[in-house]
Amino acid sequence: QPDPANRDEYSHPHVPYDMRGLYQRGFRKGYNAAVSQLTSSDFRSWLEGLGGEIRRQGFRDGVAGAIKDFGNKRQPNPYNRDEYRHPSVPYPDQQHYREGFENGYRWAMSQLMGDNRGR
Repeated sequence: QPDPANRDEYSHPHVPYDMRGLYQRGFRKGYNAAVSQLTSSDFRSWLEGLGGEIRRQGFRDGVAGAIKDFGNKRQPNPYNRDEYRHPSVPYPDQQHYREGFENGYRWAMSQLMGDNRGR
């Protein structure tokens, strides 16, 4: 069962003690939004179809790229990420990877910027 309390990042955050509550509220909100998105039937169908494994990898990498760009205060644009432009997957799988990357990036950035509408 998904539970943010099972994550070390939630239980033992690397932030000043007086900011733990604020961090944990934000973590819980993001975690719950991610679980909701990832368990929707449309999203599961998208991941289970042709190229699903590569899309999942791209989605995860897109989320990580968005988090890096947000933390570095870079303009949000998945096309500026090296991982998107030069994916480290076989050539026939690159379109599936890029599709997953773009969806993961846009979804994560919308959450980070407070737009709760998702992708």
